[in-house]
Amino acid sequence: MSLTHRPERREFGRRAARISGWIHIGIQPRIPCIVSDISPKGARLSFSPGISIPDRFVLRLGDAVEGRLCEVRHGHQGDAGVQFVDTANSLTRGTLVERVLAWWTK
Repeated sequence: MSLTHRPERREFGRRAARISGWIHIGIQPRIPCIVSDISPKGARLSFSPGISIPDRFVLRLGDAVEGRLCEVRHGHQGDAGVQFVDTANSLTRGTLVERVLAWWTK
């Protein structure tokens, strides 16, 4: 079987990462996750198989107080591709996601 690489369709390219994060769902206990790639518009998250996450939740990176509202675009057992819902909101400028991306693109 031959593996072929599909062309990148994202408006902003992904950056490989390995960042600890937390999935916050209302008052439920937070779910630990790993951000394995990230862009200004979204991210890929890995979490324990068997854990179910809703279509929308808040993602926080590390011990950050600020978070980003996410919407699941696709997923499998233990991972999900999410889109940041609030990317057009000017209040999100300077959030941890943008600071991480700025650091990587220096």
